[in-house]
Amino acid sequence: MAMASQCEKCQGEAVPAAQMRTFEHEGQTLHCLAFVSSCNVCGHRWKDEIHEAVNSHHVEEARAVATERKHASFDTYVGTASTNQSASESQPQ
Repeated sequence: MAMASQCEKCQGEAVPAAQMRTFEHEGQTLHCLAFVSSCNVCGHRWKDEIHEAVNSHHVEEARAVATERKHASFDTYVGTASTNQSASESQPQ
């Protein structure tokens, strides 16, 4: 489906635009770029199906990065804790 070529409010020319999208994932607030259509005359913005696949990809990338960071932070914490535990066990009393 092609981008709507006219604004439904004023019949002005539609152009691609971007806006920040915010959503929750695993208790974290995430932000990513979302493409929309915007009126070149009045500024009205609307979701357009032509951008749906790209926007879905951006959401999935944001989720993957957040999940990767969460696991990396946990691994770092666990690694630090076990290193500290091993060091304290090896010290003479």
